[in-house]
Amino acid sequence: MSAARPARAEPGSGSPPDPWSGPDKALHFVAGFGLSAGGYAIGAAAFDDRLAATALGTGFALGLGAAKEGIDAAGAGTPSYRDFTWTVLGACLGIGVSLTFDFALRGPASAR
Repeated sequence: MSAARPARAEPGSGSPPDPWSGPDKALHFVAGFGLSAGGYAIGAAAFDDRLAATALGTGFALGLGAAKEGIDAAGAGTPSYRDFTWTVLGACLGIGVSLTFDFALRGPASAR
């Protein structure tokens, strides 16, 4: 019986392994969370509609995450769909937490 070995890049393939977990993935998750929550907060202050605030927060986080991966693809780094996946997951949680706090603070029907 053989033990499982961690995935490694093939010699000469030129690309390092990109695991699903690691410190960089945590940074992408936290960045997605913070950017979406911050964008939602700005949207909630600017708009009466929660949908508009949600769109602003989500668009802000995913737009910056996509731009970062695009810059990496242009040669400034190593692009990774796994990095972007963690950004998306963080953004989803950030919007969910933001909506939860918004409902708790302003109630189900915002009356501004």
